[in-house]
Amino acid sequence: MMNQTHSDKLDHLVHISMTVSSCIVILLSAFLGLLQWADQVHAQDELPTVYGYYTEGGITSGLEATPDAFLLNGKNITLISGTIHYFRVHPDYWRDRLRKLRAGGFVGVETWLYRDAMVVTRSSNAHYITYMTEYFNQLFPLIKDLQFTSGGPIIAFQVENEFGNKARGQSKPDTAYLETIIKVMEDNGLTALKFTADSVISSGTAGSVAGAMMTANLGSGASQALTKLKQLQPDKPLWVMEFWTGSWDHWFEEHSTKTAASCANTMNAILSFPANINLYVFHGGSDFCFMNSATYQSSFPTYRSDVSSYDYDAPLTEAGDYTDKYTTLVALVTQYSPVKFLTPQLPEESVKEAYPSAEIVGHITLDKLLNTLGSESSTNVKAMEFLDINDNSGQSFGFIVYRKTGLAVSSGSVLKIDGQVRDLAIVLVDGVRKTDVFTSMDQQKGFGYFDAESDAQLTLDDDSVGESRTLDILVENWGHRDDSKGIISGSVLLNSVSIQDWELFPLELKGDWVRSLDGWITPSEAQSPAMYRATVDVSSPHDTFLDMSSWGKGNVFVNGFNVGRYFPAAGPAKTLYISCPSAQCRDQ
Repeated sequence: MMNQTHSDKLDHLVHISMTVSSCIVILLSAFLGLLQWADQVHAQDELPTVYGYYTEGGITSGLEATPDAFLLNGKNITLISGTIHYFRVHPDYWRDRLRKLRAGGFVGVETWLYRDAMVVTRSSNAHYITYMTEYFNQLFPLIKDLQFTSGGPIIAFQVENEFGNKARGQSKPDTAYLETIIKVMEDNGLTALKFTADSVISSGTAGSVAGAMMTANLGSGASQALTKLKQLQPDKPLWVMEFWTGSWDHWFEEHSTKTAASCANTMNAILSFPANINLYVFHGGSDFCFMNSATYQSSFPTYRSDVSSYDYDAPLTEAGDYTDKYTTLVALVTQYSPVKFLTPQLPEESVKEAYPSAEIVGHITLDKLLNTLGSESSTNVKAMEFLDINDNSGQSFGFIVYRKTGLAVSSGSVLKIDGQVRDLAIVLVDGVRKTDVFTSMDQQKGFGYFDAESDAQLTLDDDSVGESRTLDILVENWGHRDDSKGIISGSVLLNSVSIQDWELFPLELKGDWVRSLDGWITPSEAQSPAMYRATVDVSSPHDTFLDMSSWGKGNVFVNGFNVGRYFPAAGPAKTLYISCPSAQCRDQ
């Protein structure tokens, strides 16, 4: 996507990290001493590029960890970098975000690459290791020749990320799993420096393994953490792999913030210790589609879904704009950079446009949507991942509908799910919604929710009574966290009798399918799930924000692209960022 010309040269050093986390997760972390644009050099002509400086005279060695400092090709190097998750940024904006990183004096960027496996993750479980190895054996040959010692940009590989959080709860950490990752790396010719990353104060050496240096993750308390890291690993330089510049947001909570002054104080403490640093994150971006994650905790609510915005209160906003935090932290980068390198001029911020309100021109009911889908028959309910679709890999995202036709419903009938719902269920009888609209956190203790109490049930109203009713249970996957989704266990009971012989509909809402929808009818307001279509004329396409504050709960698709989730009653997010390229903007 980044075509190079003679005047548009990408000069970079890359640090790749291969981390298997709550699913098979590959961290692609790049330390990029990058972006020499000849037309922007001007007074900096005499300064070297990062790559040119460290490869001058030929390459004889890669990144080495001495007791007090890193050496790259025999020269001291201070690693000051920032995280950008490429999958949270439209590819058309990758260059813009990287330029803004390099223009601030940072010499690197970190990004992530995901893959899931329905096994016991992050362990030496044989099935998991098989999937992991098969994937790595495909990936690693693609990057083997990109290592620094082969004339490429990659200077290091990460083995795992915060494995200590899991390992410290075990009587004996599963180091065999970490050793296997290193072996697969080495078997595929990955020889560059390897490391792990953990919160050393709480995890100690629980996430470490022989053959990989330890690094620290932290948001504050830098001196304490770095002192502890030096005690645990006296023969290596200090490296903060994740310095948290902010945090993500959950529904029903306030927007998470961290002041520029607080960030600067901790960053100054890290660099003056002295230690190397990577900002997590430099730019957050957006969790497009259904790609937001979630958090588990021991107290209610045990499941907390993340909003689609991954703004993170980072130095660059979700829309890629500069902040006071950017200016403050860049000043520290300049202060602590031992060698001055060529940097581009600060790129301009993208133009933001306020467009007229979109007019609702049609809608399609849930029943009509299901008529466009195939279904699978099943004696009992089951998780979406076990549907025989997508080349037998199951369903990963979206919604699943459990339908029972010809159901006799008597007066006062009680519906109960004798199992686990992940994450939210809506019940309809003959297309009419019977569960309340979700507006408060406390509802999550009731029928149809992740945190439903054991006696939670739904009494069907008199309008549901009949000899042959159609029961639909629409379950939303509200964000993965190493779990299955849908009704993942047990049965659905009507008056204590298990309902059997279901039709299961995977409502994945893929872009091509959304774009192909027709049969839109005159719009009407309804409490039951539906898709609504709106149009707006765009004479000059630019980035914008969609205000969903007067709507309920759902997802927004722009020209078929799933922008993300909205749920203004829960907050804190009230709008959705729509980048021009992600919306496939045109002149009209």
